[in-house]
Amino acid sequence: MKLPENLDQVTLHDRLDPTYSYPPTTFLPFWEHELGNGDMFGLYWPIGREADTPLVIEMWHDSSTMAPHFSSFDRFLDYTKGIPSNGFVSTPSLYQDPSSPMALLAEASESLKVNDVVQCVSHLESAVAVLPEFTSALGLLATQHRRLRNNDAALSTALRAIRCPPSFGQINSQLFHWFTRQRDGDETTKKDPLWQNRARLKFQFGGEKHNDDYVVLREIIDAYIADNRPIEAFTLSQTYAEYMCGETVSFRERYDFDCPTWVSWQLEQWHRMTGRSRDVREII
Repeated sequence: MKLPENLDQVTLHDRLDPTYSYPPTTFLPFWEHELGNGDMFGLYWPIGREADTPLVIEMWHDSSTMAPHFSSFDRFLDYTKGIPSNGFVSTPSLYQDPSSPMALLAEASESLKVNDVVQCVSHLESAVAVLPEFTSALGLLATQHRRLRNNDAALSTALRAIRCPPSFGQINSQLFHWFTRQRDGDETTKKDPLWQNRARLKFQFGGEKHNDDYVVLREIIDAYIADNRPIEAFTLSQTYAEYMCGETVSFRERYDFDCPTWVSWQLEQWHRMTGRSRDVREII
């Protein structure tokens, strides 16, 4: 994985627990601007972009979410210049970081307030170009494609959003139900195992003794691996792990799920399919 220049300007933290699903694999936190509440900034390489320099993302541990504030380490350093190392850092504006996924999502929401759907879509497409697994932006983008009657784009974007982990945002349940009711899509969508198995999923997690969604999702992950689709397999593996780690201990035992074992398997599969590593322990 490619490290940014000027990395000596922050103090790297051993990943909080490199054997668990949250924060996501390939998040490398540092101590600067950690306020003592458990939230931390860190480097993050989007899935499939290990050869690029990372984004800077903030981990919000209470809500188990990740906030992609800065499009690069240089943007982060520019923004925080003059702020004490224990000082609060907020989301930059687009003027301060034109490619900030969080700023782009905020501007997209502002565009919706004046019913400018085209501008909203433009901002969202820019956001997911920087962070392809940005679940919140993908879900909103799929909804706007529906409004514009771009059905193929709405389906393919909804498919990506459903595949992506909850640590990068939640999708609207109405979008999932719309997706499962669709009967036709373009050729790429129709070949996707998640599309092919959509009727078997209810996409509700927690509070049940049994949930067959996990069985179906595991089958879909295996299908992606068999088709040699590493990005889709790794993304859905991350999603699976995050939801599963939110279940009770007894639930995980019933489904023979052990998070450290799963994360090791996930990283091994990625390396086998791509020849690249996503294990931050190798660069600390």
